[in-house]
Amino acid sequence: MKFTKAAILFLVFFTLLGCNSKEDLLNKSDILPENIIETVLINSNKEIIIYDDIYTEGISTAFLAKGVTGFGNKIIKTGSFLDTNEKSKVSYHVTNHKWSDNENTSIIYGLVNDPQITKLIISDLTKQNFIEISPQMKEIRNRRLWYITLDKPFTSFKLGLQAYNAEGEIVYKVEP
Repeated sequence: MKFTKAAILFLVFFTLLGCNSKEDLLNKSDILPENIIETVLINSNKEIIIYDDIYTEGISTAFLAKGVTGFGNKIIKTGSFLDTNEKSKVSYHVTNHKWSDNENTSIIYGLVNDPQITKLIISDLTKQNFIEISPQMKEIRNRRLWYITLDKPFTSFKLGLQAYNAEGEIVYKVEP
């Protein structure tokens, strides 16, 4: 009898833990698999989902964390978005998140809208977070997404951005 009760409690416990799987949370948050543009792994327990937001018609981010035991995922939608209707050659957006373990992650992401651009250099003009970084660029569903992640809050929004063509010439530059 004790074994049966223990087995039932065990099954109930793990059934409840499985109720908030990653897929369930994404669906409940209106982040459908076909809307996910990129998943950025921060570490084995944390990731950032970059997705097409059906409500804003822009690109947004959500921060996903696994529970301490590896079960029980939690998702935080940022509520901010990158407007994809911009006519600029390169667009960008900055989002910060403080995790439950008090660590921070910032993501700077955007779209490259000019086909001649092959490389980007992002500069923190205040030099508080970094000096220069070349972000990852990926061709995803006829778009060129670029992003970088930082392990601390990005509190300065004085970004410089230089875009280069295949010959190494600057074809676009943004400085506030």
